[in-house]
Amino acid sequence: MSNMTHFIQICLDDVNHLGITGRVLFRLHGFLASRPEAILAVDFPDWKNPTTFMSAGLGKTIRIFGAKADLADFLLKTGLIQFLIEGGIVVSGIKPVPEVAIQFVKVQRSYSVDRLVELLKNQKLIKYDENEVVDEHFKELAVQQNTSAALLAKIDHLMRKLHLEKRNSASVKVQSESTGRQFLMNIKRDIVTENTGTVKFSTYGLSVDGACVPTW
Repeated sequence: MSNMTHFIQICLDDVNHLGITGRVLFRLHGFLASRPEAILAVDFPDWKNPTTFMSAGLGKTIRIFGAKADLADFLLKTGLIQFLIEGGIVVSGIKPVPEVAIQFVKVQRSYSVDRLVELLKNQKLIKYDENEVVDEHFKELAVQQNTSAALLAKIDHLMRKLHLEKRNSASVKVQSESTGRQFLMNIKRDIVTENTGTVKFSTYGLSVDGACVPTW
């Protein structure tokens, strides 16, 4: 964690926080893609855990961690400060990570949501066992639809799994630097009991191989 010594904090109250978050991630991606030696990581300390009626949410605060020099370079070369201030958004200066930050979180992309969505779109890729014991309900549906009861049962299982994964992750629209198109990035955040010591983050500042950031 030696290079996660400092942070900046962006407070998105009273603005379209998901739209701004997408733009921040886009600029972070552009900067890190051009500066592979720099390591920056992102966290959402106001993360909303799922409730009975609501899925998880990113919250309205973004923290970006890194070495002081990398953070300064990021702010300078991306014009992020000017962009945010012009939008009336509060941005902290570069501050040292407080000593009280003894907890850690892992913030990463939820690729399982993407995989499940693609699988359900192309059901020919779904693997299932014809000999599997299934509920009578699926057998009745299979007769009506002239398909496999085992396949219908598998689809139902995957849809339930997708619903659970979506509830435990939050999505934000991010513009692709290569195509210019927007795509939905699904993100999940988990408190970790032990810091792995791994310092590997994607060009979006998200955890790779279990890397984590401090939280307080």
